[in-house]
Amino acid sequence: MYPVFYVKSAPRGKLTRWLLAASTTLSLMLILAFAGCGGDDDAESTAEKEPSIYDDPKYADWLFHECGLVKFYYPPGHPQSDQFDQRCDMYNRSINDICEILNMQRPWDTLVVFTYTGFGQGRELTGREYPFTTDSIIHFWLPSYIGPTLTDWLLPKWISVEPKYPMWRHGLRSLFDFSGQNYHRVVFHLKNDDRYVPLSKLPGDTAIDSNVERNQSAEAASLAAFILAQYGPNKLRNVYRSRLEFGQMVLREFGMTVDSLEQAWLSFARTNVPDSVLESYENID
Repeated sequence: MYPVFYVKSAPRGKLTRWLLAASTTLSLMLILAFAGCGGDDDAESTAEKEPSIYDDPKYADWLFHECGLVKFYYPPGHPQSDQFDQRCDMYNRSINDICEILNMQRPWDTLVVFTYTGFGQGRELTGREYPFTTDSIIHFWLPSYIGPTLTDWLLPKWISVEPKYPMWRHGLRSLFDFSGQNYHRVVFHLKNDDRYVPLSKLPGDTAIDSNVERNQSAEAASLAAFILAQYGPNKLRNVYRSRLEFGQMVLREFGMTVDSLEQAWLSFARTNVPDSVLESYENID
């Protein structure tokens, strides 16, 4: 059972362990298989069509710091370069924890993180507003939590297809964001303020985006935690990859209607919100 599902940021930049009663033993397997396809000419042609980011002149003078299965690329004079070993430990422990919760094998390919000096440099060099993951490379800058982009790196290794409903990906990005936020509590804040999006509408909500909004993605995080706790990671995996219409998926996977699933989820979420908090609300039944 997974009781609460949120991670608190500990003092001095260290993360606390996950709040769950799960086995700490992981089965670790190293797979070293490589299959060649085509001749050298084909490989050269592919390389020409897909230039490597490592050849980009913007990064010509960047340095690298390698620690186990994590490699940081960073510009000279990076103000946090002396903390990369601690960050490496954070990434490794976070990968292990998320993989344990999702019941997936820990990936053994190297995690590559392009680490910018801050949001100014990150936005200038990438043209992106928020840290992101692409081509198996994390582009990261502070102030940001490491969880969302790390989740983006892990999810394709868990399931190779994008979910039919974006709420699942954004829910997991929030659930594993390492912010310390109790998203069950956020759900009841939203209900109290009449900003709660019913489960019947949440899958089709195109505004959901864990980078820029915190309401719908918080609901999705709470829902994902409920499914993990009550039904396990394999059920969430089925839900994540299902191509069925939402109501049909709920009936098939849970044997109930969307409204019934919503009531079960909210009952679970309520048990993870302190009574003193619930009593302070005016619009909670």
